[in-house]
Amino acid sequence: MPFGPPQLPPDPPAVVEPAPAREPDTTTVGGLEFGWSAPEGCGSADGLAAQVERYLAQSGAHTLRVDATAEVRDSGWHLSLSMTRPGQTTVRELDAPSCEMLTKAAALVIAVHVDVVGTSQGVRELVQAPEDFLAVEDPPPADPAPVGPPAQSNAVPTTVAVRSRRPADERRARRRPPAQRPSRAGVLRLVTHGGVGERPGFFGGVGLAGGYQLRTFRIEAQLDYAVPRVERQGDIAGAFQSVHGVVRGCWVSGFERWEFPLCGGVRAGGLRGIATAGAEQPSAAWSPWVGLGGDAATVWSPIPDFGIYAGLGVMAALRRPSFRVGLEDDPLYTSAPVALQLNLGVELKLF
Repeated sequence: MPFGPPQLPPDPPAVVEPAPAREPDTTTVGGLEFGWSAPEGCGSADGLAAQVERYLAQSGAHTLRVDATAEVRDSGWHLSLSMTRPGQTTVRELDAPSCEMLTKAAALVIAVHVDVVGTSQGVRELVQAPEDFLAVEDPPPADPAPVGPPAQSNAVPTTVAVRSRRPADERRARRRPPAQRPSRAGVLRLVTHGGVGERPGFFGGVGLAGGYQLRTFRIEAQLDYAVPRVERQGDIAGAFQSVHGVVRGCWVSGFERWEFPLCGGVRAGGLRGIATAGAEQPSAAWSPWVGLGGDAATVWSPIPDFGIYAGLGVMAALRRPSFRVGLEDDPLYTSAPVALQLNLGVELKLF
């Protein structure tokens, strides 16, 4: 049998009970719902509601939800104040050197948000004794200064700072979406045009173009018609009109509502001429025109899928039309080797 002090049973394990969760601090006064979240000893929902009632001239039926969250920061106290009505949320950020000043400032902001006129009447007492609202709490007595070089310290602010901040969803709604060109679209364009060199004098006509665009590349075809134009050489004269087709590819750059197509392609067609003087039995004749063309244009879209088009084209002839009149084949008109054409019109993006 072993000798020694009696053995005691081990202590039962300690049971740690979790601290009870802090109940949300809320209250409702006159239709105003207050929610308050702050460290212990800093205000309450009832205290905030009492301050708001103090600044309002008369309490009526209001519909407003107030959520206030206070926290300690290096420079003092900070409060995030959210005020919600049906369909509208306003957020204010407040900074103050003390919790008491923060509560009073928040109450004044809420009262003004609820009723500007009523608050201006109820706040007259602050005009007579403004120190009641703005005074900083008496600081504790200072400790004796330590021996040695003075330590640097940041000055405590003595004023209340209020800043406005939109809720995140409202900021996203107000932010203008970046302008983006469609990744693909059908293009339909109607233009009126005029130019020199291809037909006699300054010619005019209309054109219809259709195409397909993939972000920065476009391929399109255009059909142009020029109204009759009279050319006269001495005693002979003739009227000329033309039909041309163009197939071109374009590189398209853009910025917000603007697009800048830069195109090159092949142009083919012909001039139709008929003598109006100098021939006894005039008959119409066709002469082909084949050449290369380059165009630079700009498209401004005041509304989506609709643009105002302006472009300038340069055409170099590979085969030029030429006309002669009479038995002696008197020359009447030959197309120039280089022509210019200005286009103005409207453009639609179809899909």
